[in-house]
Amino acid sequence: MLDKPLPRDIKAAVDLLKSDLGRAWKVPELARACGVSRRSLEKHFRHFVGCAPLEFLRAERLREARLRLLRAPPGATVASIAAECGYPHLGRFAIAYRGQFGESPSATLRFTRMRVKAPSRSVRLIQFSDRPTIAVPPFEQTGPNAKRVGQIAEEISAALCRTGWLVVVEPPRDRYRLLGRIHDDGMEGVRIRTVLRDRLRGRFIWADSWQCAIAGAFEAENWLSSLVASALRSVVRDAEAGRVTDMELEQLTAWELSMRALPMVAAQDPLRHTAALELLERAIELAPSDPVPIALAAWCHGLRAGHHFTGHMLVERDEALRLAANASVLNAGDPLADTMLSAAYRLPICLPMICPPPRRMHDVR
Repeated sequence: MLDKPLPRDIKAAVDLLKSDLGRAWKVPELARACGVSRRSLEKHFRHFVGCAPLEFLRAERLREARLRLLRAPPGATVASIAAECGYPHLGRFAIAYRGQFGESPSATLRFTRMRVKAPSRSVRLIQFSDRPTIAVPPFEQTGPNAKRVGQIAEEISAALCRTGWLVVVEPPRDRYRLLGRIHDDGMEGVRIRTVLRDRLRGRFIWADSWQCAIAGAFEAENWLSSLVASALRSVVRDAEAGRVTDMELEQLTAWELSMRALPMVAAQDPLRHTAALELLERAIELAPSDPVPIALAAWCHGLRAGHHFTGHMLVERDEALRLAANASVLNAGDPLADTMLSAAYRLPICLPMICPPPRRMHDVR
């Protein structure tokens, strides 16, 4: 979790703590193992990590416990996971866990079991009416070899379905339309050209081409469909963020408010973060069951905590974790929400520790 280079004694202490989270560590014992005095270890921890050694240990234990609960195999229990992570007293663990993540450990485990029992949720389209729609009509084909990869449009559609927040529809219900053409190059290969059109705004926003050998047509279709779907996720997301820039706030849906806030959050500027959170609060009010604005708000609060954009770092951290816990329960495999959640969970634990607050003038000797 700590990416910043650390002094030798702190790195040794961190490695020891992480290697045995279940051990009842004492600071004097840890200091002796690292070859420094207790006072020096605590001083270095606060300076380089941003907290005391045992505070770091508690944060790591809770983080590890949550990861294990989210990945728990059948038959795992909260008590067994808590004990493995250094919490022999189940009641104390439940209190600490709820305070950190805003839900009980049993609720996290219950959500994991529901997800395991219904794996189809991870690929099922999330039914939010304001999500962008895209159509992929059959590609035009020229030459006999083109027919060997003639199913590429269907493969791309299937890959886009797994994106989660892009809804694949039939024309003319689409906002974005991917058009393609497959040409036989006359040398046991084909050239595939694709363009993405914003149909409602009447303009092309992306284009690319590929040269493929037809010897492995099946592998080529799989490779190209994944490549195109990955590119389209970024292109459409950026197009959506640009589309809503000049729209009236009163007209925006929860998705559009989130897309308007996204570049503000990514800018990592305190003033833009404040504006982004106002937009996201409105989005959450409009769609309280949508994980995207909640996850994006969690990421924003995590950034504010990690970069010390406010004087209330712990308050921002706790809010980031609370929102992330809520979004985790609501999320049904949306990769966009997953990405924001991974950042939201990482930042409150990691960045406050590796980015100590600026030293005051009277601390400088």
